[in-house]
Amino acid sequence: MSINEKFFFRKVVSAVSGSSERVADAGEVLWCFPVRDERARRSRELGQQLVAVAFAGDMLMILSGLLLSFYIRFVTPIREWGIYGRPDLSDYLGYIILASVVYVGMLGYGGIYDHRNLLKVRLVTARILKWSVAWIGLILLASFMVKFEPPVSRVYCVMAWVITPSILVSWRSVFQLLLIRTSALSALRQRVVFVGWNQHSAHLARNFIHSPSSGYQVIGYIHGHADERTEISVPYLGAIEEAERIISSVAIDILILADLDYDRERILQLADACEREMVEFKVVPSYFQILVSGLHLETISGIPVL
Repeated sequence: MSINEKFFFRKVVSAVSGSSERVADAGEVLWCFPVRDERARRSRELGQQLVAVAFAGDMLMILSGLLLSFYIRFVTPIREWGIYGRPDLSDYLGYIILASVVYVGMLGYGGIYDHRNLLKVRLVTARILKWSVAWIGLILLASFMVKFEPPVSRVYCVMAWVITPSILVSWRSVFQLLLIRTSALSALRQRVVFVGWNQHSAHLARNFIHSPSSGYQVIGYIHGHADERTEISVPYLGAIEEAERIISSVAIDILILADLDYDRERILQLADACEREMVEFKVVPSYFQILVSGLHLETISGIPVL
């Protein structure tokens, strides 16, 4: 096989949304997929570069938010609130730099500098707000426990807590919009393959296809047969018996098991193949739809029970 592509011959069903006819028993079609190692290397390199841009932008936005908070607190008329004081910027510069480093460190610990999350603006926003609470709480706690000179204004801290995350979220939203409109989008989206095709996989695939900002790209589905009508055009990659070969050959990031009717040994083989190829293995818990809110994992006599 070529080092640049893998070929699969499949009987393909074309199912286009809104079409009233199905093209059944399609002829042999040549599907071309990027080689896993080559695509992974390109995505990793581009992801690292974009993460570096996001990191630098975050640091700049945090510094801007803290400086803006300083200006509002100590230069505008509200400087009269609380204990009167007009510290110079040089007096607070060390606090501002330290606070910026701490906040960026918390965000890094929260996982927002993972290239797989660059397109997921809702996830990033939630983590920015979540860690901003821990950040400002740590600063206020330190201001009560340690005697700083000059003292740290609590009003300034509260203002920084409101202003800085707001600027950060706005910047990340703009950054995500820029990524969506560039060629980086295809490299950053995680490539998804479904095992089994039903209403759950169809719903997920439809959302992924219609929402590029979701960060997922549907590559196709693996199933026992290809003669199922779908509302969207999703390539049929092959039968369940060929799943391991497909996983090892096609550039896949996530394998979603949507049909739990396969036998236990087959599912374990899928999980093992994903582990070998470093593919995320996910399961749609269709059996537990009614009880999903009450599900939890516990260990009984050494056996994990859901």
